[in-house]
Amino acid sequence: MSVRVQITLLSGQSTCIAVHSHDLVRVLRQQTQSRLQVGIEALVSLSGEKLTDVASVAEVGLTDGDTVNALVRRTRLVTSHRSLAIALVHQKGFVVSWGHDACGGDSSNVKDQLVDVNELAANEYAFAALRSDGTVVTWGEARHGGKGFDGLTNVVHTVASNSAFAALQADGHVVTWGLAEVGGDSSGVDTQLFGVKQLQATSAAFAALRADGHVVTWGMPTAGGDSTRVQDKLTDVHHIYSTSLCFVATKSDGSVVVWGDPLLEFDEEELEQLSDISLVASSGQAISLLSSDGKVVTLGPAAARGNSADLDLSSVQKIQGSHGAFAALRNDGSVVTWGDSSTGGDSSAVQRLLQNVWDIQATSHAFAAIRNDGTVVTWGHSIHGGDCSAVKAGTAGQMAAFAR
Repeated sequence: MSVRVQITLLSGQSTCIAVHSHDLVRVLRQQTQSRLQVGIEALVSLSGEKLTDVASVAEVGLTDGDTVNALVRRTRLVTSHRSLAIALVHQKGFVVSWGHDACGGDSSNVKDQLVDVNELAANEYAFAALRSDGTVVTWGEARHGGKGFDGLTNVVHTVASNSAFAALQADGHVVTWGLAEVGGDSSGVDTQLFGVKQLQATSAAFAALRADGHVVTWGMPTAGGDSTRVQDKLTDVHHIYSTSLCFVATKSDGSVVVWGDPLLEFDEEELEQLSDISLVASSGQAISLLSSDGKVVTLGPAAARGNSADLDLSSVQKIQGSHGAFAALRNDGSVVTWGDSSTGGDSSAVQRLLQNVWDIQATSHAFAAIRNDGTVVTWGHSIHGGDCSAVKAGTAGQMAAFAR
């Protein structure tokens, strides 16, 4: 049966697409891209629910005459806390990477496959790109996840530890690959991995949140792979966040549960005062939690918290942590940094350029910011992503053109 769907962008631009009810949502999204000549990241129902690409039009409940919203892709930077490379996903769906060649900085061998990329996960040694057709393309060190899982399809989300990847499929099952000891082998908990709706990763472990509010963990115990100590609290969980060594779960009642790194120091009373957390970042010994009202709270020893108490950390929308420093993106597009200067805590050399920023990312020793005009600003250790001059020159102005 033919179904006509009205697709609307936030700009007000719209179009009507006709598909069959048995067609996948991916077909509807791809036809929208072609018609509107813009990269579409996802289709969203009027109730705010993201429509899964690998489900059929009928399965997501679309009928003739329905209207859905389309989210336009934005150029974004992707790396991990300890990565030695950075990748940029263009709004048109192709990927450019730079940094340590063997650890994902060189993606030339899979360049032709890196099309229509909707999501990119990075670990310390490799990248995994999720395409709109539900397939995954990997590159980097093979034993650390750079050689993917053969025949992997119907994937809706991917995450990475420092040497492994986990993929969530549309049916709620999870597939893992990479080094076993850091989560690349989930066979010990496979019978519990059903009805999964969210995946998160620390540097050496994974956590899966099921639709029934329960949490399943695996990987290195000291990085959150063993949640036995707090298992009785991990019920009615609403969302999971992660840092390099810790998981943070928020429950439906607003309370917060933290587990993982046995060396993390914080006051239990301080934790009890936290609620409505929207983002978590780590710099190694400290973690920063961003509340929905834009305020930042840092947990950990005083030395690791740095001078955060002296900074204006209000109206913050995003935080990233390197191995020793933090960067906070404020609502006005400015960036505040603190911590170890050798790992990006000092951004004074590029501060004048850190305006009109809409996204920030961190490697182990550096940060990168992308501005509204599409240009990229980097700082920190040069060989760990703090200097992107080589890729700017090598792509003949391509970076400067990303805003178009």
